[in-house]
Amino acid sequence: MVRDVLGLRNGVALLLAAVVSSLHMAGAGAADVAKVRCGDAQVAVSAALSEDAASVCAGARRAVAFLGGIGLTTDRIIELEVLSPTSDKIPDNVYGCYDAGEDNVKMLAYVACSGLGSGSGTFGESMSRDLYESIAAHEVAHAIATANAAVGGLSRVAQEYIAYVTQLSTMSAQLRGRILARYARVRPDGLNGIAMGIWLMAPDVFAIRCYKHHLLPGGGAQFIRDLLSGSVDLRPLDAHP
Repeated sequence: MVRDVLGLRNGVALLLAAVVSSLHMAGAGAADVAKVRCGDAQVAVSAALSEDAASVCAGARRAVAFLGGIGLTTDRIIELEVLSPTSDKIPDNVYGCYDAGEDNVKMLAYVACSGLGSGSGTFGESMSRDLYESIAAHEVAHAIATANAAVGGLSRVAQEYIAYVTQLSTMSAQLRGRILARYARVRPDGLNGIAMGIWLMAPDVFAIRCYKHHLLPGGGAQFIRDLLSGSVDLRPLDAHP
């Protein structure tokens, strides 16, 4: 079955139709995969390695806490699978994705993410546990935003705005500091600076602009609540050349 998938990969944003199968994790039998709850967060992680489960849970808990502080909650359990690179459940070269059709999150195992690119990863950073946790926060934010959106759902730009704001707000201060220093010349540039075309061509710039807009008067928690209620509609920004 074909699903719309929002994903992150090696510095490039993807919005694509991905074939998501119902196969088990390739290279691991059911007995090799443990399912754990992320503390008191409404997130359950299935992973072959306890280290990956711990990292993903750390990012997920921070996303839940950050968005919960804005008033975004969900009664259901968000299911998150950590997959091997040979799995058919996740598009090629993608660190993680939120599957809107199946309403769950999928991420590659940490070692697979580390091997995706020989150069820099997202935000110009090589893969690290801090970055990996932040990707989990990004994808869980998609799930929480979807659960809290008004009838009609969120625009693609609004989805990514909320996910990137969550990712950058909840990552470690050291990682965020390096990223902001690297992109110090990027300015918020108003809402036109976060159009879909920017996301497709320069996702890191899009992300920094979203985060810096969030910090400005007129941004912040109320802007996210307005996106979710539909009182601010970013659908016109979804169009791209």
